[in-house]
Amino acid sequence: MPAQEFQRRTPYVPTRVSKLQEAQGRVAVLGAIVSKDADNFTFVIDDGEAQVLVIINDMNRFNDLAEGKLVRALGRIMGTGVEVEILADIVQDFSGVDRELYTKHLTSQ
Repeated sequence: MPAQEFQRRTPYVPTRVSKLQEAQGRVAVLGAIVSKDADNFTFVIDDGEAQVLVIINDMNRFNDLAEGKLVRALGRIMGTGVEVEILADIVQDFSGVDRELYTKHLTSQ
């Protein structure tokens, strides 16, 4: 039996919203949901410095999201320049996470 080849995905890189124009590939962005668009399954998150539009393809997960909730969106960067969006693979509820400690940890790396 031939050995199965595994393809490794590139990791999600924790990134500030204001730095998305410089980032490439997969990113992880933490922020509070400031608005939702149910017609397009999109929402905007704010990390305290900037905002980004997040597109999600999971209607059930989208319905669980609420304005004001702290989330981490993991996905791919779409667009260029100031028109950057995130196509989310995963959206995690981070409402139980200490935002300041999380940000401090990211900046210490």
